[in-house]
Amino acid sequence: MREAFVRKHFQVTLPASVRKKVPLRVGDLVDISVRGGSEIVIRPLKLIGASQAWFWSRAHQQAEREAEAQRRAGKVRHAHSAKHLIHELRKA
Repeated sequence: MREAFVRKHFQVTLPASVRKKVPLRVGDLVDISVRGGSEIVIRPLKLIGASQAWFWSRAHQQAEREAEAQRRAGKVRHAHSAKHLIHELRKA
């Protein structure tokens, strides 16, 4: 555990040993929450552009996990071209 003082305006400086382990830069956004009523948790947040937000939605990430599980289980078919892919999809 690393110690830090709570300063004026309730500011806390993260110790160097913590900063070296977590990829934070000045100006980064962090999520602050309370766990168990007395534990403060600080998590770095990385902002993404609106055009990429769909990819990181919970629903899409769940679909990605399911697709990966199917791929690992061998439940996939390979298409050699777009024309072949369309043909395979119409057969299904």
